[in-house]
Amino acid sequence: MQAIINIAPPVVASGTQSMLIQLAPLILIFGIFYLIFIVPQRRKDKQRKEMRAAIATGDKIITIGGIRGRVIRVYENSVIISVGKDNTKIEVMKWAIGDKDGGVVERKTAAESKDSEEPAKKPRKLGVFGKAKPEPEEEVQAESYDELDESIEEIEGEVAKAEAAETNKV
Repeated sequence: MQAIINIAPPVVASGTQSMLIQLAPLILIFGIFYLIFIVPQRRKDKQRKEMRAAIATGDKIITIGGIRGRVIRVYENSVIISVGKDNTKIEVMKWAIGDKDGGVVERKTAAESKDSEEPAKKPRKLGVFGKAKPEPEEEVQAESYDELDESIEEIEGEVAKAEAAETNKV
């Protein structure tokens, strides 16, 4: 036992040196945290600030609430956007603009979604009384306002045909 004690170096450390050794892991963790989380967030905030400052009349935007519209007029702290077919005008604060339409949001085009393999259909789940639950309706994903308008017109046409068929049955 005495041999082991003689081999080990003597522990002589001043108070400041031992305190630095104890704080080193904490400082290292804070540095890694800063590089992984804070720096990228600041970069993203700077990009959003520049994008909001560069908003011009005619730009298509998406608000943080999910409202899509076309910018009609730009003020210092707000913009007026036109929304929907009836061109409803809404004033939105610049800080509430999430993105220019088509910026960060990425969607698959129709060709890409057709080329991708479709997953096998899941068996229908049974409800409380053994009846099959209805399939959820498919969402319409449009690349532009024109495509969205066309899909809305198609749906409205189908509804009108169904209503006409119902009135003919009666």
